[in-house]
Amino acid sequence: MLGGTLPKDPAKRQGISRWTNRARLGVAYIRLVIFPLLHLSRRTIDLAVEAPILFFAFTVVSVGSPVSPVFAVGGHEAMPSLVFAQSSNATQSAPSSDPNAPPPKPRNAAAHRSERTEFANAITASDLLRNYRNEKVNALIEKPVGASSERQAERLREITLAAMRVLTERGFSDAATSADRTAALEAIQRLRTSVELSAALKVLQGEAGRANLVASDADVRRVLLKALANEPETGHVALVDLAVREGDPIRTSALDAMPDQLSENGEASLMSYLTGDRELFVNRAASIASAHAGAALIPPLILAQSTPPRQKRGDEAWIAIGKSISYVADVVPVVGDASGAFQPVPGTVFEGSVLRIMESVVTIYRTEVYFSLRRLVERETGQPAPPFGWDAVAWNQWYDNEFPSLASKYAERRARAVTTESAATAAPSTER
Repeated sequence: MLGGTLPKDPAKRQGISRWTNRARLGVAYIRLVIFPLLHLSRRTIDLAVEAPILFFAFTVVSVGSPVSPVFAVGGHEAMPSLVFAQSSNATQSAPSSDPNAPPPKPRNAAAHRSERTEFANAITASDLLRNYRNEKVNALIEKPVGASSERQAERLREITLAAMRVLTERGFSDAATSADRTAALEAIQRLRTSVELSAALKVLQGEAGRANLVASDADVRRVLLKALANEPETGHVALVDLAVREGDPIRTSALDAMPDQLSENGEASLMSYLTGDRELFVNRAASIASAHAGAALIPPLILAQSTPPRQKRGDEAWIAIGKSISYVADVVPVVGDASGAFQPVPGTVFEGSVLRIMESVVTIYRTEVYFSLRRLVERETGQPAPPFGWDAVAWNQWYDNEFPSLASKYAERRARAVTTESAATAAPSTER
C-alpha cells in the first residue's frame, strides 16, 4: 500500500497490489475522461447525479478491465501508460454522445484563407469602392467578417450599397459640380459585377425617399442600361424586367439597350413572363422574344398564343330589345273638406325580348404573340412561317419534326455566306 507496510504473505500482497492498481486506474480514468467531459459540457451537475457517474466509471474500469495498471509506485511493478489524446487536426468541440458517430471534420484553413482572399480582391478590384468612400464605407470594410462565404457576400452587398449611395450624393445632388456628375456617370457605366449592378438598380431607382434617377435623369438611365447590357447574368434579367414592367421612357430606353441575343438568364426571365397571367406582360415579352431571343423561346410562344378555355357560370350579361308602355296601375284617394279626388299611380310594362347569358366559355387569342412567333420562326429558319394559326398541336409537331433540319440548313447557309464575304474582303483587288 502507498506510504505503508505491505503484508509478508504473498497472496495478500498480490491481492492488495491488484486492487490498488485498479483503484489508481479508475482515478486516472476519472481525471482524464470524466472531468474533461464535465468541463466541456459547461453545465453544473448536482452531486446526486455526479456521484453515480463517477462510481459507475470506477466500477467499469476496476472490474474485468482489459487495461493493465498504469502507475509505478516506489519500486513496484510498472505497466504501460494509458493515453487519452485527440488528433492534432480535430476541432476543439464537445465530444458526441454517439460512440459510432464519425469524428468531426477538420477545419480547412486553406479554404478559409481563399475565401477571405476573394473577399479582399472583390473590394480591391471594384472601381466603385476605390473612388467612392466615406466613414461608413471604411467602417464596413474594416469591420471583422466571418469566414463563411454567405457572410462575406452579405458584407460585400452592404459595402457596395453604401458606396453607391456615396456616388449618388456626390454626383447627382444639388451641390454636385459638372465634373462630379461626369465622373459619377462614368463610374456607373463601368459597373460590371452582379453585386454592383444590383446595388445601382436599388439606389438609382429611389430608396428611402430618394429621387428615382432612372426615371427622371436621361443620362443616368442611358449609362445604367448600357452597363446592364454588358452583364449577362444579372444585367439582361434587369433589362427584361424594365422593358416588360415599366412604362415610357424607361421601357423604350431598355428596348434600345437590349442586346441582339439575350443570355440564358434573360431568356428564362422572358419565359416566366410568357407563362404568366398578365396580358400586357405576355404581349410585351413576346415582342421582345421575337427580336432578341433564340429558338428556345419558340415552344413557350406556341403555348402563349391562346389561353385554355375558361368556363364561367351565373349571370354573365343580358341584352334587352323592346319598348316600355306606361299605364295607371293604381289610384290613391285624396279626401278634403267637402271634396274628394284620386291620385293615379303610374306603372310600366316592358314589351320586347331579353337575351340572358347564364354560362360562357372564354378563350383569349393573343394576336401579338402569334405574330411574334411567326417573326421568330422566320428569323431562325429563313423561310415563311407555316400557316398553322393558333393550332398549338400542329405547331408543336412541326417544331419537333421539321424545325431542327430547317434551322440547321439556314445556319449552314449563313456560315457559308460569312466565309465567302470574309474571303472576298481579304482578297486583294486587281486592276484590269
